[in-house]
Amino acid sequence: MTPRGCVTLLPESAEKKRTIESTILGVMRRWGFNEIVTPIFEYLDVLSAGMGEDLIERGYKLTDRSTGRLMMLRPDITPQVARIAGSALKDLRPLRLSYCLNVFRYEEQHGGRQREIYQIGAELIGLKEPEADAEIIAIASEALSSMGIKDFRIAVSQRDFLRGFLEKGYDRELKHEIQKAFERKESSYIELLFSENRISEKERGLFIKLIDLFGEEDKIAEASSLVDNEISERAIKNLTDVYSFLKTYGVAENIIFDFGEARGFDYHTGVFFEIFLPEFGYEIGSGGRYDNLVGNFGEPSPATGFALDLGRIMESLETGKVGRIPETASILIVDFCEDKTHALQLARELRVRGYNVTRDIIKRGLEDSVDYASKLSIPNIIVIEEDKVSKKVVTLINSKNRKGEIIPLKLKKITERLENA
Repeated sequence: MTPRGCVTLLPESAEKKRTIESTILGVMRRWGFNEIVTPIFEYLDVLSAGMGEDLIERGYKLTDRSTGRLMMLRPDITPQVARIAGSALKDLRPLRLSYCLNVFRYEEQHGGRQREIYQIGAELIGLKEPEADAEIIAIASEALSSMGIKDFRIAVSQRDFLRGFLEKGYDRELKHEIQKAFERKESSYIELLFSENRISEKERGLFIKLIDLFGEEDKIAEASSLVDNEISERAIKNLTDVYSFLKTYGVAENIIFDFGEARGFDYHTGVFFEIFLPEFGYEIGSGGRYDNLVGNFGEPSPATGFALDLGRIMESLETGKVGRIPETASILIVDFCEDKTHALQLARELRVRGYNVTRDIIKRGLEDSVDYASKLSIPNIIVIEEDKVSKKVVTLINSKNRKGEIIPLKLKKITERLENA
């Protein structure tokens, strides 16, 4: 029995996870991002410099037996990247890093949330320009497209847009209450503040409009018409610049804007975003700018990044509704010959060309070998038999429909048939 919130991946699922990881990391490499691996636990007093109280509270803690110091299983990768950027790699800017690691957080048992979460992400450190934010969003978009996922949405917000409206003389408590209403998307809470005479009629109307200000490109102009302060005006300008780059990257069709988003308000310093699949209604990733984080570990530096939840991506892909997991053709070679030369040579040549090849060494009947391939989701079976080898042919069987055909025992002919299967 495993602890709640932890998942064991059996061979088929583990292979799918590895394929997704490899594909997405390949996208990041093509954009110039280099992979790093961070420690699975670190000293709490060091790591906490880059985390909020909520994340610290949800982290799993343990004691270092050699020093007595408190340690924590990593609940997020970004603080570790910030530590590395502010120390070991402090002289390299801009810095493009990627990762594919697991994090550990205590989660209540609802909504299918896991306590061990597989994350894959990228961090761009040292650039404050809007083009950097656009690059990160474009990479996230391309990562999903590489899985065949097309119907996704990236809800983009700008932290300073809402902050500009809250920097107008509200006391700390009232500002917190207004922010809470935006976090919950509750217009009724704004109505309550109005009924208690804590905000004016004008403010009530403005905040209700802002909470519901969510949609496509036309919402930028609508948001601009409501702006009455320089902070929000600069935020709109920055967001417009980012969106202009996203158009150039060709990913604007997946972008929507949420001007009433307040989650991550205390962490992010500029553009931030959430990625979700309308088909499923849940978030599969998020990201944004965090210019104040790296300075907690060394020299201050602007930064932006994103992380995807691999578990949720796998769940959505396995339904077959939103995309597909890229597959490398897998083959089981069943050899009924005394001389194993043909089987061994064919297996080696196919592997050189990128195929996954397993030999069924156990002596058993063909039907049992087909059953074995089917259970392991190996789609292709090549059967080598004495009477057919003498004629320089083999049998290719589809393990799903169990139909077979005779094909020449020539590598080119076999690979052509596998590619057209």
